[in-house]
Amino acid sequence: MEELITLAGLPNGKVVDTSLEVYVKYRKEEGDLLFDPFLYCQLVGSFNYLTITRPDISFIVQQVCQFMHAPRYLHLAAIHHIIRYLIGTPDMGLFFLANFSLKFIGYSDAVWAGCMDTRCSITGLCTFLGSALISWRCFLAELGYPQLEPTPLHVDNTSAIQVTANSVFHEWTKHIKVDRHSIRKAYDDRIISLPRHH
Repeated sequence: MEELITLAGLPNGKVVDTSLEVYVKYRKEEGDLLFDPFLYCQLVGSFNYLTITRPDISFIVQQVCQFMHAPRYLHLAAIHHIIRYLIGTPDMGLFFLANFSLKFIGYSDAVWAGCMDTRCSITGLCTFLGSALISWRCFLAELGYPQLEPTPLHVDNTSAIQVTANSVFHEWTKHIKVDRHSIRKAYDDRIISLPRHH
């Protein structure tokens, strides 16, 4: 962490409470291009490794990764903001209780056409092992633990749940046919379950 702070040139950086500025939308062509983008790429690469133990910065790291081909000063400011957040939260990380549950739970959310530049949709996923937030899904399988029951996947889209759980394929859903098949297969194979909330 100290090396990251030194690399960014922020040894006495002001501490902030959030990993990204609230209500700020970053765009590809806003502001002046960085004269030398190499430092930006170095810092983003370091963040990618850091998300393994700091999943709380995963979303904003995904955001700044989108600008690596042509970063601008506004994007570098976002990088500095992340570092100031990390300076203020040195003790944060993954915490596993001695007797924690080996049960997976997933939460997903999507923003339709959320990218300001391409109007592509943005999807996020949080995976918990017991009460601990982790950022990988095949961890237990690699350790030799079989999946004994479906992983609950909590989503906020009622239509997505209905399309996945309904074995009847309607004509009006054919535009999502390919993606729907992979999710439906995971549902049918009991890899995931879709808890319903009332």
